[in-house]
Order: sequence, then structure tokens, then C-alpha cells
Amino acid sequence: MRLHIATTICCISLGSRALDGWRIESSPSRMTASSMQRSWRVLPCCRKRQGISPRLASVVWKGTPRPLRSMTDLCAPDCSRLPLGLAFLRSLPLPHKLGLLERLYGRRLAGRGLCTISLANGHLWMLDLEEVTHRWMVYGDYEGPLQMGWLKQWLSTGGVFVDSGANIGQMVVSLSSLPGVRTLAFEPVQSERQWLERCLTRFPAWQVTVVPLGLGEQEGGATIRLSGGRSTLRTDWYSNRVMKEEQIQLTSLDIYAQNHGIDRIRLWKLDMEGYELQALMGAKRLLSEGRIDALMIETQASALPGIQDQLSLGGYRLMCLDSPAQLRPFQLSHWPADYSGNLIALPPAAEQD
Repeated sequence: MRLHIATTICCISLGSRALDGWRIESSPSRMTASSMQRSWRVLPCCRKRQGISPRLASVVWKGTPRPLRSMTDLCAPDCSRLPLGLAFLRSLPLPHKLGLLERLYGRRLAGRGLCTISLANGHLWMLDLEEVTHRWMVYGDYEGPLQMGWLKQWLSTGGVFVDSGANIGQMVVSLSSLPGVRTLAFEPVQSERQWLERCLTRFPAWQVTVVPLGLGEQEGGATIRLSGGRSTLRTDWYSNRVMKEEQIQLTSLDIYAQNHGIDRIRLWKLDMEGYELQALMGAKRLLSEGRIDALMIETQASALPGIQDQLSLGGYRLMCLDSPAQLRPFQLSHWPADYSGNLIALPPAAEQD
């Protein structure tokens, strides 16, 4: 079986390299009854598509000046057709799938720049394919099959899903289509929020509320340093980099939940580029009353003592994910001093859920 898969990958890779940098698209504007059968063209991905103005062409294709964030008049072309073989390979349970498919298809996808494309979960979403983290969404589960499997299982009964640091919707598009799930997507950065809102227009049936606020310890204004999905409120991060800044508004999860009548949260995902502890400090009531069934927290070893202190208000424990159905207690002593990654936090009553 492994030999068969390896042979298939090699054949598809060799065949698709002949089309490197090219894609096939239709030309509806040129279609007539007599030309219906010859209305397909092969175009290089890095060239301007017919019908896109020269002003937008510099935004859409490779060579885009950074940052590319002008969502008021942005027109992302439809590049939903995948390179040869990718749809098949991404459906296989391949080891190290994201890395393997990046080696095979990364350069070709990057050449498409900003476009709407079919994700691994089948949904159409607008991505900047020059960003490797966006390409991961085309290859497979964004957080990997292990974590995504657990998240989907946890939300299989529905409930409120709080996505703090929603960015362009990496987790929203992965989880919000589940039956009974109501998503609160907190994204304070205007360009990322507009991106997410534009993508969500395709899915009016999803119960998603995009909240134009960041989560912190209390209400107030703050300055966020912009770097796409790595934008941060931390002033000690990227200290040697010159970064654009934006003024945003913060609230606390306690205040938001009280103002909007939210009594229980099924899952709270925190991916806030170093601001997770402050967000937890703004949820003391919810944590102490055990009203959050589970948290997935991206953290670093240096922040763990403070995070554990906040979680202890409700008896929550940090857990490692061994399989979609198996968790084990996290012990910092078993991990390197520079540990960074996602951990699950559960209250005692939910640890065996």
C-alpha cells in the first residue's frame, strides 16, 4: 500500500510539474453556442486575468507588495481548480501531509497569490496563497488531524464556540458548519475582520457573529502591532522590527458574556500572539463558575505559570492530546524549556467527557 501511494505521488508530481505555474480557466464572457466546446484557455498564473483592471492586477498576482490588505474594493479571482493530483493526495491519510504537499505544490499555489480556492474541507474561502499558513488550509486540517478531530468531536453536540484571534477565519471555516454550533469570532484588526466577513457571505446559514473587539482583562483601547496572523498587543515581541500599528478596542469575555446573555461556552479557543493570559484574566467569573466546558490555548513555556494560576480558579487542568479520544495531564517538566504549542484545559467534571 505504501509503495502504491509513493508511486502515485511521484507520477502525479512529475506530471504536474509540466504545468508548473499554469492553470486552466473558462472564459464565460467569450462563450457562444458555436464556441462552447473551445472556450477553455490555459493561462500562466502570474499573468493578469482578463477582466481585472491593471490597478488590481498588482494586488492579485505574485509579486504583490506587502502588506496586501485593501478589502474595500478587493476582487479575488476564483482559483478553485487545484493543481493536478492535489485533490486526490490531500484526501489520503499521509504522514506529514502538510509538509509533503507543500514540497510538491507550494510554489505553484504561491504563484496564484490572492484568490478564492477550495479548502481541504470542501469549502470555498479567500486565501493569500503566498502565505504558507494559508496553503496549509488547502492541504489538510489547519491545526492537524489530531487537534481538529478532537475539536470537531467536542463540538459535535453544538454550543457556543468563542474564537479569540479569529484572523481570516482559519478555525471559523473549520468548525462553524457543525450542526448547532454558534460561533463568536473576535477579531479587532479591521483588514482581517473584513476579510473574514467577506468570506462568510458564502455561508449565510452558519451561526457566526464577527465581533470587532479584542479580548483582554478589561474594556478599553489598545495599540496592536500589525503582522497579519501574527499581529500582537505585546510590545516586547518583534522589538527589532518596524511594524504598522492600529488602534483597537478591547473587552473582557466576562463583560461580553454578561451583556449578551451567554451562560455557557462549549469551547474557547485562544490564539492571541502572547495575549492569552490577559484574556484569561478577563474571564475570572466564567472560569470560577465552570461555565466554559473546554479551552484550547496556544501558549509558551514562559507564560504557563500565570495561565495555570488563572485556570485554577475553576479547577481547570491543562491536558495534552494523544488522540482524538484520549487526553493526558500536561507536565511542564516533561517538555523543553522553549515549549510552544496548543494545550487543552478542562474542568474536573469534563476531563472524561
